[in-house]
Amino acid sequence: DLLGELSTPYYEVPETLTMTMMRNFTIFLGDPVDDRGTTDESDDQPNSASWRLALSEPGHRPSGPQGVGNSWQELHALDATPAWDDAHAGKMLWEGHIEGDERAEISVSYNVTVSTIISDLKAEGAGTIDQYPAAYDDFLQDEWKVEPSNTQVQELATQFANGTGGNVLRILRNIFDYIMGNFTYVLGTTPKSCDQTLGYGYGDCDDLGLLYVSIARAAGIPAWMELGMIPRSSDGLQDWGGHAWVNALVPLDGGNYTVVTVDLANGYYLWMPPYRLSEYVDNGDPEDLKAFYFLFSSQGSGRASFTQDISVASYSEQGKLRIEA
Repeated sequence: DLLGELSTPYYEVPETLTMTMMRNFTIFLGDPVDDRGTTDESDDQPNSASWRLALSEPGHRPSGPQGVGNSWQELHALDATPAWDDAHAGKMLWEGHIEGDERAEISVSYNVTVSTIISDLKAEGAGTIDQYPAAYDDFLQDEWKVEPSNTQVQELATQFANGTGGNVLRILRNIFDYIMGNFTYVLGTTPKSCDQTLGYGYGDCDDLGLLYVSIARAAGIPAWMELGMIPRSSDGLQDWGGHAWVNALVPLDGGNYTVVTVDLANGYYLWMPPYRLSEYVDNGDPEDLKAFYFLFSSQGSGRASFTQDISVASYSEQGKLRIEA
């Protein structure tokens, strides 16, 4: 049907993107604080603070735990000035102390090649929820802000599994359609609980992703968060911000598995364009997931804060894909 083909909306995206991203932090002091942590402008004590910045260390990315999934992010180089403390696995850590008008500067450079994630998997080729091995049980449990044990979440999971015969891809699609059809994207700060997101009827990429993962886990599907950055506009890829998306494990015929990706904020189902940097893949540890959202802390008579500037020093695109919207 030529007319139908011509009228179908498409995304045109590169197959891969190679870029060098610069991430610059400036750490400085605000007003003095009292013992309760509130601002005390009358305090004549020296204004100082110890600070700590901890970033997740990105790397090569298959989409899932235990190496399952296609490789789509290749990290060529990761550099920083000053160098980070690498004593904590998976973390880039800096600590210091500043006084008065002092500033601390940290610059991080990422050189990566990122590929478009796309799956042509159909429901007929997917397995059912009774085909998962015990090795993935960690991704069926409660975690920080992931709540498959929540009563409302369990009721939704039952609803979306009804009539599917346990087909994993049909359940995942039902959850996607529910969230896309019933929630509004509203930018937030600290991620909300499932009860809050369900009650408000809105959320950002983190809130909607956490709700999606919770419902999927309640339905018996191993699912997890992935966190990083994407550009907020396509104008030269210079305006970047934090982002969250979802991965889920799907059984296939013959005992194999694949990982599929869902981006609720942008409405991408089973695909994502290459304009992104993955920093952290949920490993099932609630403290690790929580720590990603609280990367900076300070203690002292002053309140240390930071600003962050993200820019792309260079990038090039390779190949083109046309993906039906």
